Amino acid sequence: MAMLRPFDLKKVDLVDYFFIAHLFDRILIGKEGMSVHDILIEAINQDSILEVHFFNEEKEIYAARIDDKLVVYDTLMHQKELKKSTQSSSSSDSESELEEDVIIRSYLLDKEVKDQKGTVIYDILQVKEYINYDEGCQAYIDKTVLYRLKKDGE
Repeated sequence: MAMLRPFDLKKVDLVDYFFIAHLFDRILIGKEGMSVHDILIEAINQDSILEVHFFNEEKEIYAARIDDKLVVYDTLMHQKELKKSTQSSSSSDSESELEEDVIIRSYLLDKEVKDQKGTVIYDILQVKEYINYDEGCQAYIDKTVLYRLKKDGE
């Protein structure tokens, strides 16, 4: 079992990330660089986060409040990234073979994410479900990792 570590925003090793944060009084959904990101930073500094997901197309970082402290769980890597990092240079796997046991599911957000002009930016959350097989060759979902936010039709 992994050790939980105290959450430190400086150690969130993501570039161009999305986030979903549950505060005491609301939910924040957005992307790094949006004005709502400033609200997220303020909420982290004020210690008013219940839980937060940071994610992009490479990995997901999840932190939650336990015993009045925000702690971070082990990072969930997308399988493609894991296989790339463990693949030898002589391997001939193609991109399609790397993601063969993955299902991308799309979930409609209850409330759309809009910009300051009221234009919908995101209304769908996509996750990747990674399939594995037991000894009897029965498939099961090994892990689910948040993948991206997008606008319907993109």
